[in-house]
Amino acid sequence: MAKPGDACGPDRLVVEALGRTTRVPALWLYAEDDQSYGPELAHQMLAAYTTGGAPARLHILPPFGTDGHDLIIRDVADTWLPTVEPFLAELKLPTAVTISLPEPAALPPPADLSSDCQRALSVYLAIRSDTKAFAIDDKGGCGLASASRTVTEARDKSIAERQSNSAGTACHVYAVGQRATEN
Repeated sequence: MAKPGDACGPDRLVVEALGRTTRVPALWLYAEDDQSYGPELAHQMLAAYTTGGAPARLHILPPFGTDGHDLIIRDVADTWLPTVEPFLAELKLPTAVTISLPEPAALPPPADLSSDCQRALSVYLAIRSDTKAFAIDDKGGCGLASASRTVTEARDKSIAERQSNSAGTACHVYAVGQRATEN
């Protein structure tokens, strides 16, 4: 009997079906210590996917922290970009920076921000996105959200993060994108 997550049985059939209908080359990146899928399952899924003719290759990256599943979104691109760039070049897709973005506008820090939140604000300011938000409270606490789909989602997530760390403390959104909000 197949264990949940094994690339056999019904799961294998789904992966094979996807592979029969796909003709766009794919590069699959997995970390050795991916706690969700791991290299063995990644190899099984690739075999099933390519059985139907799908052009794909698998690259196993070194371990990342305690769970490599988050490697792409949590580590610097220098970790995985050397693997991705040649693949994209084979497809005649650009990888080089064609324009340099200006530095984000300066955002003055709110008064009485804790040292942890000052560091969090530095991280927030370095994120190049308009769908991010930074919430604060009057006790120096903060919450931030990035990689959100919308500004509203970012606002809601930043407030929720702040409130989860300090229940009952009133807070408000200090910044959205690279602009301070009006309160």
